[in-house]
Amino acid sequence: MSRVQDGYDRRDAAALAALHSHDCVVDSPIAGVHVGRAAIERTLRTVFSAFPDLRIRKEDLLVAGNRAVWTLTIEGTDTGGFMGLPPTGKPFRLSALFMFTFGN
Repeated sequence: MSRVQDGYDRRDAAALAALHSHDCVVDSPIAGVHVGRAAIERTLRTVFSAFPDLRIRKEDLLVAGNRAVWTLTIEGTDTGGFMGLPPTGKPFRLSALFMFTFGN
């Protein structure tokens, strides 16, 4: 998970997308369903553009079989808006959960 943390620290959408399989499926309640590395990279570029000071802090990583759950805190300032909403210019902080399934 250190490569993921590093990718977010550098806001490197291409490096983060490269960590996924070419046919991966990412299902987000906020950003919707994205299939493949190119879709993930586009979505991350949009997020990094809307929140240029985005920071994530890794909390816990739980692994069981071919699944993992990563809890984290996300902070930043909404300077670019997101999903068609106008930017608020306000800082935000939220807890998040990433769930991964490796191979099938």
